[in-house]
Amino acid sequence: MPYAKPKEHDVNGAAASRALSERQSRILAFIWHYTVANSHPPSLREIVAGCDVSSTSVVDYNIRRLEKNGYLTRTPMACRTIVLTERGRSEVLTNLYGCSQLHPVERTTQSRSTRLASPRVAAR
Repeated sequence: MPYAKPKEHDVNGAAASRALSERQSRILAFIWHYTVANSHPPSLREIVAGCDVSSTSVVDYNIRRLEKNGYLTRTPMACRTIVLTERGRSEVLTNLYGCSQLHPVERTTQSRSTRLASPRVAAR
């Protein structure tokens, strides 16, 4: 009988998981967007409606899988306690923007008079 291949582990010691399913990626992205827009995480019913999933049990199953694989955490038996971990945020940002972190955009230090002046006026 062949032996099982040992699990690979990431830097946090969690077992490395398979790639996320399309549904799991949509659920993660929805949780991130909803939390950013509303300052609190969504309920399971809101995830059902937002991700076009058939039932709350399907969402609960996928949430448990995401939690097991380290993409999010939640408090058992409490409402609206889903929080994306650093791994979950990184996954969402990589899928949306192609990077794992967003950096603030630097503002230009151009003066107001230079921005408002027309090219002919500035050339004089």
